[in-house]
Amino acid sequence: MMYANIFTDLSYAQIIGRLKKLSVDAPRQWGKMSASEMLRHCRSQIEFILDPGDEVKVYKTMFRFAPVRWLALYGVPWPKNSATAPEMDVTKKLIDTADFEHEKEAMFICLKNLSKTEKVKATHPLFGSMGKDNWGRVVWKHLDHHLRQFGC
Repeated sequence: MMYANIFTDLSYAQIIGRLKKLSVDAPRQWGKMSASEMLRHCRSQIEFILDPGDEVKVYKTMFRFAPVRWLALYGVPWPKNSATAPEMDVTKKLIDTADFEHEKEAMFICLKNLSKTEKVKATHPLFGSMGKDNWGRVVWKHLDHHLRQFGC
């Protein structure tokens, strides 16, 4: 079975198409973020992948173990209203959310930069060390989750 992954041409094109449909006044189905804040939140994940920095806090969770990681990435949908990592919380740390059109354009640029990535060196705070395929799945699943949040 082929799973959606941001590093495949089809999945990438589908996410871009859904992002293009997102509007500033899209009603959220759950959560507290505005569409602009959601874009900034998702972009922070991609920026982290592109430039993880030297110190990444890895939480000691069950998601670090391969069977549980697989279940989270491929087996079950992510729950609505789940907690956001403090590092990517637009209401606590990422206070520089700009206007919607800026955030949307910045997202397209980040995704384009990510698509050119040969190898992902980042360590995920919950899932631990992962290869490019799992990172591609994480990014796709994260974007899918939040685009569904806004009906896209």
